[in-house]
Amino acid sequence: MKVVANLPYGIAATVILRTVEELPGVGDWLVMVQPQVGERFAAAPGSSAYGVPSVLAQLACEVKVLRPISRTVFRPVPNVDSVLLGLRRTGPGADPDLSALVHGAFAHRRKALAGSLALAGGSGPDVRERTRAALTELGHPADERAERLAPQEFRELARRISR
Repeated sequence: MKVVANLPYGIAATVILRTVEELPGVGDWLVMVQPQVGERFAAAPGSSAYGVPSVLAQLACEVKVLRPISRTVFRPVPNVDSVLLGLRRTGPGADPDLSALVHGAFAHRRKALAGSLALAGGSGPDVRERTRAALTELGHPADERAERLAPQEFRELARRISR
């Protein structure tokens, strides 16, 4: 099963992430989105565009910006260029607990990951200490920020925190 769409720009990220999560039978996506949305989905750890959409999509899929599409190919000409974004499923989407952890990790981008999760709440009273210990076990500094972890490291972090 495939998803092929020219998505309204205001809902593109939500639609992509919901289909990755809720439609496990979909193996491929080919969607036209704004360049910034495509960059966020395909962003690598450590880049300024890396965040929740990057992690959640890349946990389940290989994500690539396939090509730019100029606004001049449309009539009437819109005010924005586009890109074709391709996703190919490589595994299951994030479960609700992992998704909540990723959202909490990026909720306070200027904070260390452990502090951001503590501020986001919902992971227990000692989440800061458990996160710092888990980060160290994963080979990261205890005060690492969320944007430095690869998508699969979030899955492992969630597993270690929940022990």
